[in-house]
Amino acid sequence: LREQTHPFFAPSHAGAPLWRLAVPTTAAPLALPSAAGGTQLIEWGGGQRWWIPAQPVPAAQVRAIAHAAGGHATLFRHGDKSEGVFTPQSAPLMAIHARLKAAFDPAGIFNPGRLYPEL
Repeated sequence: LREQTHPFFAPSHAGAPLWRLAVPTTAAPLALPSAAGGTQLIEWGGGQRWWIPAQPVPAAQVRAIAHAAGGHATLFRHGDKSEGVFTPQSAPLMAIHARLKAAFDPAGIFNPGRLYPEL
């Protein structure tokens, strides 16, 4: 699983979005959109759930499902990255991220916009 060589990650899903949802291990099964279909792999005792939807699903909807379960969702690969790969941070947390980035990269040359467009 760590190297994503498990058949779940096989090239048969090439080009389909791969979502990584991190939720508490005690979270109930996620209410993923049935219309989107797809396949799911659960690891880490239920705390990490991989999902490859058969149909596109808006990032905000996937993130809302993860948030309702007490977690967050990351668009791990492929899919529409225009809504961002990572769950948007609250303003106070983003301010901390910005200050850390400024402290470690004052010239702003290391991967600008890689994690969040504004960093």
